[in-house]
Amino acid sequence: MLEAIAMCQEIAGRTLDWHYTETNRSGDHIWWISEIAKFQSHYPAWTLSYDVRGILEEIFHHNQDRWTRSA
Repeated sequence: MLEAIAMCQEIAGRTLDWHYTETNRSGDHIWWISEIAKFQSHYPAWTLSYDVRGILEEIFHHNQDRWTRSA
């Protein structure tokens, strides 16, 4: 999470107002591992389309106008 927050701050070009809590939210994943080697062995032409930074940049650019108006 801390790496993602730092990346979001780089993308936004500003310090974000955030806080961290150890309490899980209802519906949060307790554990997530994404091992795609077996899938890729079945579909060798398939590749990932986005990396984490690309996903966060797309979220930011899609919402930037709305977030700026509400600030």
